[in-house]
Amino acid sequence: MIVGWRDAPSKNAYRMVFAKLFRALKKARPETIVTNVAQDAFDQAMVAFRARAHQVFFLKHLRESTFLTPVESIVLSIDQVVRRDVDSIAKTISASISNVD
Repeated sequence: MIVGWRDAPSKNAYRMVFAKLFRALKKARPETIVTNVAQDAFDQAMVAFRARAHQVFFLKHLRESTFLTPVESIVLSIDQVVRRDVDSIAKTISASISNVD
């Protein structure tokens, strides 16, 4: 069973895990700029997240539409969901970073 970000039991639990990871990184490599590392990881994860969302939902949305439905509208509807989840993840990671220093 796959649990999506929205279905996660506690964003606070994720916040704590991210904060622990960032603290451990900072302790192991004090010269590391945690925000840069977090941004790089976040960017890579979001590319994978978006690709996976399109892989999972595109055909489903296509099957549920008619030939008159522009493909662009299907892509945009998936992107809206991705953006909403990405914003939530970004806020959680930002809150985690603020607890590192």
